[in-house]
Amino acid sequence: MKLSVIVPVYNMASEEKLIWCLDSLVNQTISDYEIIAVDDCSTDNSLEILRDYEKRYPEKFYVIASPVNKKQGGAKNLGLCQAKGDWIGFIDSDDWVTADFYGRLLELGEGTGAASVMPLIDMALRVYFDMPSFDGIGIDAYQPL
Repeated sequence: MKLSVIVPVYNMASEEKLIWCLDSLVNQTISDYEIIAVDDCSTDNSLEILRDYEKRYPEKFYVIASPVNKKQGGAKNLGLCQAKGDWIGFIDSDDWVTADFYGRLLELGEGTGAASVMPLIDMALRVYFDMPSFDGIGIDAYQPL
């Protein structure tokens, strides 16, 4: 397994934000990946939405339902415990990515021998830390020491 994408979810069913996120993940151009969605004891129908995706995409979509709210960090840790990928990605459940997002990150990481690849979406961070952009898409690769 090349990539595990972990999505911590807490009460994101309204306004279809969760659906936008999950649709962007199941439609990635890469094939060797898994999506681990961790429902962090939601009180809305987020878990039902996640279970629907798990039924529709059983080869790549897995749901962990936490019986206790562990907050975002704890939910990520639950996902990490189940992750099988050589690379790990995280995405907030109210965000979405382009279809080639993770493919480009993997290409960059594997092509440079980087230990980690980090997308920097906020240009203010880039300016503040005076970091160059990779290929104009706001992605930086860090070489292992």
